Amino acid sequence: MTIPHMEPGTRLETTLDVPGGIHVPLLLTRGVRDGPRIAILGGVHGDEYEGVVAAAGVWHDTDPADLRGSLVVVSVANPPAFEAGVRASPRDGLNLARTFPGSLTGSVTQRIAHILSESVIKPADFLFDLHSAGQHYAMPLLAGAYAADNDLGRRCEAAALAFGAPVYWAHPDVAAGRSLTVAVEAGIPNMYVECGGGGRVRPGDLRAYRQGVRRVLVHLGALPTDACTASPERATRLRSTGDLDTWLTVSHSGILVESVGVLDRVSAGQTLGDVVDERGHLLERLTAPFDGVVVMARRTARVRPGDGAYMIALPDELEGPTR
Repeated sequence: MTIPHMEPGTRLETTLDVPGGIHVPLLLTRGVRDGPRIAILGGVHGDEYEGVVAAAGVWHDTDPADLRGSLVVVSVANPPAFEAGVRASPRDGLNLARTFPGSLTGSVTQRIAHILSESVIKPADFLFDLHSAGQHYAMPLLAGAYAADNDLGRRCEAAALAFGAPVYWAHPDVAAGRSLTVAVEAGIPNMYVECGGGGRVRPGDLRAYRQGVRRVLVHLGALPTDACTASPERATRLRSTGDLDTWLTVSHSGILVESVGVLDRVSAGQTLGDVVDERGHLLERLTAPFDGVVVMARRTARVRPGDGAYMIALPDELEGPTR
């Protein structure tokens, strides 16, 4: 499916229809002047509500009279997971954020990934993917980006820093299956954001997302310079692959007793948390694999084998853009 043609200065609420009866909400704005085509995804994971509300909020915030170019906003990228309030789709058990670019002849999640890749991401000049920590995890407010030592990496990093989050997470590469992977392979600048999670939408996080996206739209020339008056914060800088599939997982069922929280600095071998049983017996101790900063931590204490617990990133103390 292609995005409908629109006249300058117009807005449209419609859907992207995926074979199998899936209707992905689509919010479109075309500005009165030519400019970049900006794609915004929310709700790639069904239990991450901040991005859903923020993506729709940016669309409502943006007056076509101020916009150069167009906005293509998918507020809920994964309707089956969103309807169930879970990270992965209950239809096929797949995680949409590991399924891009998908397949039109595959399962429902693969079909959604294909439609989003072909109709939303590849035609774009810039991609936002608005995530958060989800129901079971905690993360700081951060902007992350592909930050390879090339022109695309520098453009991604510049946009992520323009967003103005208190934490910037640089990734030398992007793992397979992500929306950002599709963009990187097509040479399209892109970034993503994360925040608190826990099944909530906090006012501060929502405000930061909406203001941050507008800062990046100004940075890209899609909005005038007076469209966002708040200045970006100086970010704490982190660097690592960012592949959450590599984080520390638990191997026993029990209760996770935390010893550290997000953004704590830890040393190799330091205790991050203990898994205990209902009688208080220690089943497992989780320790830091190297010196770094806690960038993601388990929020819900009840754990089962394979559940993620902590992810550690490396501090990046560079003062300017990475090279």
